[in-house]
Amino acid sequence: MIQSIGLKGIAVSILSKLPTWPPSLILVKVLNKALRQLIDDQSLSALSDKTIVIHVEDVGVKLYFTLSNSRFVPIIKPEQADLTISSTLSDFYRLAIRQEDPDTLFFNRRLLIEGNTELGLIAKNTIDSMEIPKSLLALSNLLKAIDALDNRSQNTKSTF
Repeated sequence: MIQSIGLKGIAVSILSKLPTWPPSLILVKVLNKALRQLIDDQSLSALSDKTIVIHVEDVGVKLYFTLSNSRFVPIIKPEQADLTISSTLSDFYRLAIRQEDPDTLFFNRRLLIEGNTELGLIAKNTIDSMEIPKSLLALSNLLKAIDALDNRSQNTKSTF
């Protein structure tokens, strides 16, 4: 009997096998769209040429990028990061769709910020002010629906 591994299991199996470049490229495209106004008005200038790492702990993926020439760009694994933000896939997902607040996750030790304190504060405030692209919201709604179907399917299987 085939057992459902769920959405997280699928994400882990795919993302853990990829090199860091494709997921980093996707992330910077979303960031460039979501943060265009903050990039344009120089609110994020302190991040220029700083190495930022997003570590998705439970998936084992690290995404590397920097702000250069008024846009976020992916980078190959650096020798050292200026800022590392770590959490689980589900907590990053909750941040993205605004189900969780970065302060709550931080104080509950579910969001770890390491490195330059000033950059960490800028990143946290940026997450708070981020305008979520409609395409990300649509993807979020699709993922929620798939996850709900998966949970409902698992619940009905366990009752037999």
